[in-house]
Amino acid sequence: MLVYAWRVLIVLAGVAGLYAGDYGVVAYTTQSALIAVGYYLAVLYLMGHRRTTEAAAPRLRAAVLSWLLLSGLVLHFVLAGGANPLPGLTGPDPIADWSSFLLHYVLPAMVLVDWLLFRPYGVTRWGDVLLWMLYPLGYAGIALGRGQLGFPYPYTFLNPERLGWPGVGMWIGGLAAGFGVLGTLLIGLDRLRRPRVRPAPPVTNPNWPDPPTPPVTDFGALGAPPAPASALGPALGPAAPVWSETTRPTLFNPAPSAWPPPPPPSPSAWSPSPERPPGVWQPRRPA
Repeated sequence: MLVYAWRVLIVLAGVAGLYAGDYGVVAYTTQSALIAVGYYLAVLYLMGHRRTTEAAAPRLRAAVLSWLLLSGLVLHFVLAGGANPLPGLTGPDPIADWSSFLLHYVLPAMVLVDWLLFRPYGVTRWGDVLLWMLYPLGYAGIALGRGQLGFPYPYTFLNPERLGWPGVGMWIGGLAAGFGVLGTLLIGLDRLRRPRVRPAPPVTNPNWPDPPTPPVTDFGALGAPPAPASALGPALGPAAPVWSETTRPTLFNPAPSAWPPPPPPSPSAWSPSPERPPGVWQPRRPA
């Protein structure tokens, strides 16, 4: 609710300043204020449509802020010579003075607070300052072109008839450099506010069983290969089952049918056989 109310106040301040002033559409102040009002009207609509307080197109919000700050700084330091604007609010033409105060001081300050306090943060890029600079430079070029066609120049520092073309070029270059510094400071501050994403720690559980041991297929790694059954002499009884890693209880086969191995037969079940040499035993045959 606070974010919504604050942005409504931004729109009202811009509309009041535009309505009370006598600025023409060709003035940079008017254009930057119209851009700000249009942007925040769209933001208010999308806030209700998306049910979120985050500003839509946050990189455009930073661009709008830079254009408004340029308007206020040029008026304060270049056109007004750094004079205090508050005493002029009670002058002979208070409506015009209040309009200028709203557009050059109140509106940029409110947008700056919105940019500082309300999300999203850390979305700008270093190259954005070059994109933001296209509008002021394009405005200067169009203003000079209109002046050559016979229309009045909107500002004194853009009038080559008074300053000459070298003087106008120096003013444009100086303002562009100052705007570049301003934009770089805004981007640097925004990047300091970027959320820090830390990687999640690995999940460990001491109760998890070890992974199953794969069957041994490379007997060379364990030493000499096992001797064949014929090299061990004649069989002493029924062939014992061949145990391998695949019949051992594992995580995926906890109770194989062949595990555990049966116990060996007792000696009482064996008897000497005349068919075999003494000392070699075989199971007693049933009668």
